[in-house]
Amino acid sequence: MLRVFFKHDRKLFSEVSRLIFDMVQDYLNEAAKTRVETAAVLCFQSFGEFLRWNSHFHGLFLEGGFDQSGNFVYIPFSNLSQMTECFRRRVIKLFIEKKLINQHMADNLLSWRHSGFSVDASILLPGGSSKERESLAQYLARPPISLKKVSFESFQGKVLFHTSYNEYFKESLKLFEATDFIALLTQHLPSKSAQYIRRYGLYSSRSRGKWIEKPHVVRLAPDGWRQKHLDSPETQEDYNPDCSVCSSENRAAWARLRAPT
Repeated sequence: MLRVFFKHDRKLFSEVSRLIFDMVQDYLNEAAKTRVETAAVLCFQSFGEFLRWNSHFHGLFLEGGFDQSGNFVYIPFSNLSQMTECFRRRVIKLFIEKKLINQHMADNLLSWRHSGFSVDASILLPGGSSKERESLAQYLARPPISLKKVSFESFQGKVLFHTSYNEYFKESLKLFEATDFIALLTQHLPSKSAQYIRRYGLYSSRSRGKWIEKPHVVRLAPDGWRQKHLDSPETQEDYNPDCSVCSSENRAAWARLRAPT
């Protein structure tokens, strides 16, 4: 019921993206019992299978963050039923504040037994999985359609769309009129100024520019960043060799990501 609003108000992309990061940040702060510096990359996608409008978000999140002393606090994402309910209530509150829905409609949505909201954190990327991280990043940034899935039947003027079996449509093949296919595809084209991928916390451009000033971040930063930004082999050594967690475990904790959907 709420997804259609994203089609007509493209500012919702950034607002809900920020809402998601703030929600996860609050979760981590509460779990750690202190403010932690965390990081996330959030991506908005407007499409589902067969080009239907299905606005949703994907994200790469650190499982935890750095406390004020520079220690990395590992906080796994588990039992996300309460976060799902929090997500639902925060989104509905945002829609009320923007006057997209009224209180009566909000109360109706909150009364639904099956809310339609979900948060999934089943995809785990441990440290050192550079190929897996790259593959997932490509998945998040992919276009709404793969040319491998479509073929044009010129004699009929129709487009054949084939994919794996889809539970929503109960089929794996659809035939579109060419004009209908073009209309479905173009609804997913972002406006010139639209930004579908956003980085927060330690992953933001402003924060990444200051990593070199934070020894606890440099010590656990990915090897690629260390090789690019540290001047000599000596400065690439751990800033605190006496830390209680070994270097390999530290880097695994730094790189461990989940992808809520």
